[in-house]
Amino acid sequence: MRRCHVYLVPGFFGFKALGNISYFHRVGDTLVQQLADRGITARVDECRTNPAGSIRGRAEELLQHVIDTGGLEAEELCFVGHSTGGLDIRLLLAPNVSLRADRTEAEVAARTRHVVTVATPHYGSPLADFFTLIPGRQMLQALSKVVTSGFGRVGIWAAARAVALVAGVDGWVRRDSMLDAVSRSLLRHLTLRPDDPVFDFVRQVSVDQAAIIQITPECMDLFNAAVAPHPDVDYGCVVTGTPMPLFRYGPTDLLSAERLALGGLYICIWALTAREHKAYPYPTPPWEVAAQISAALGDPDLSGATNDGIVPTLSQVYGDLICAVPSDHYDVLGRFDTDATLGDWLPSGTAFNEATFLSVWDQVAARLASDVVGHVTPRARGPALVA
Repeated sequence: MRRCHVYLVPGFFGFKALGNISYFHRVGDTLVQQLADRGITARVDECRTNPAGSIRGRAEELLQHVIDTGGLEAEELCFVGHSTGGLDIRLLLAPNVSLRADRTEAEVAARTRHVVTVATPHYGSPLADFFTLIPGRQMLQALSKVVTSGFGRVGIWAAARAVALVAGVDGWVRRDSMLDAVSRSLLRHLTLRPDDPVFDFVRQVSVDQAAIIQITPECMDLFNAAVAPHPDVDYGCVVTGTPMPLFRYGPTDLLSAERLALGGLYICIWALTAREHKAYPYPTPPWEVAAQISAALGDPDLSGATNDGIVPTLSQVYGDLICAVPSDHYDVLGRFDTDATLGDWLPSGTAFNEATFLSVWDQVAARLASDVVGHVTPRARGPALVA
């Protein structure tokens, strides 16, 4: 029986687990079952990473994680990266990049069969530009001051208790909201210890935010010029997008402070992400790929403005197109409205549901189980564009 070791790599602000919240919610178990249905015994590892650290640093952490978990002894390796996690994988496997003097990454690449990137900003995201401006920097500096002072941690702890209380009140109107889930799984367990997982996570973000600059369209232009795909590895992508958000408030929404706040936030970040950089436009996919994406998203006007609230849809196209799905940036990770465990982190108004979730990851499993091998180009095979 064929065996493979699959690594799930989280994206920007990502984590393996925070409190009782996992980044890839149910994805690992789903892939194990779907690969087993195809006659493949899979071990799935969710990776830890520096939430906002440099892509090179994150790639080095990924390499070490592969070594520590026996990846160098595996018969076959596969990588699935969400958001910036896809860039970490590309850098790790690039034949023209050296991460270590002993070139251990070359051995990892030699054992790698498939790479799947999910909602990855291969050509950058305009949203990253916001954090490089003064307001964004001030926000991150404030985080640093908060977590490095006892007074700041007390403030966060008190705020967490207040949010938990609000979640309880809000739950009378709307059950199983995101606020309820975060409160139940994270905030109620927050302590004042400096090494509390929440404070440790915020501290990492406050100390190193290199990825914020590196995923701007300008920097990704240089990344793509310097990082070559491995010729013996298959690259495929899952792309996501949502229509322009026109938040419709229902009777219960008007009574939910959380729903109003998250709805307004989503409209703002979608609008920021829709601003394609004039000097660094996204590559135009072949017409059949564009048509497939447009039909899947129900967006006849597919353009550089189309996005999932975090990453432009056309920036996500790299390698073969596995599927395009009407989804915001986090729906595909199992965070959609009908999921009572984690709620809907971005109220984008998509019709993403359990059936869609299973379908997306079934198509990913089919790709990992396929015999497709080698670097994909538009002319050779497959519809999607590769840098």
